Amino acid sequence: FTDAGFQHVDLFFIDGSTPSEDIVEKFIRVVDNSKGAVAVHCKAGLGRTGTLIACWMMKEFGLNAAECMAWLRICRPGSVIGPQQEYLVSMQKFCWSMSQNNVVQKARRSGQEVGSEKKSFGKLVSKVDEIRLTHAVQNGIDGQNMSPRPRPNILPLRGRSRKSLDTNGNTTTSPRTPEVCA
Repeated sequence: FTDAGFQHVDLFFIDGSTPSEDIVEKFIRVVDNSKGAVAVHCKAGLGRTGTLIACWMMKEFGLNAAECMAWLRICRPGSVIGPQQEYLVSMQKFCWSMSQNNVVQKARRSGQEVGSEKKSFGKLVSKVDEIRLTHAVQNGIDGQNMSPRPRPNILPLRGRSRKSLDTNGNTTTSPRTPEVCA
């Protein structure tokens, strides 16, 4: 890989174990100073890889350990195993303290109560509304008259007709689905 121009950084710690704070700090520095994408790997790509990535996510986005593990397990099932789970919980404050960007640190610096769910939720709702309005403008929809679209019924019930919306928003009914005989 180095012959192809990739920078290789070896951050060794035993498979199934947890990294030292020095390794976490070095990993975060490498990722933050990278000018492009970063590939992270270990033998199986689950425990050590997921643990270091979760530490960076906590630092960068202010997520807690459970949120990081959930996200990693969606992306790569089986990520973060055994004692690494408790380790990430114990590393939250350490990782958060390295950040200038995450919500937890901003709240501490501004004197707000850390963990104030109402304030964090308000920021989240604000961002969701911003996304929704941006989408509306891009698609020529009047933001004042937006209403949530009903979720499509992906799997119709057997033996029943299916109602759905056409492109104009009118309700249509499809023919009955056939009964399945076992």
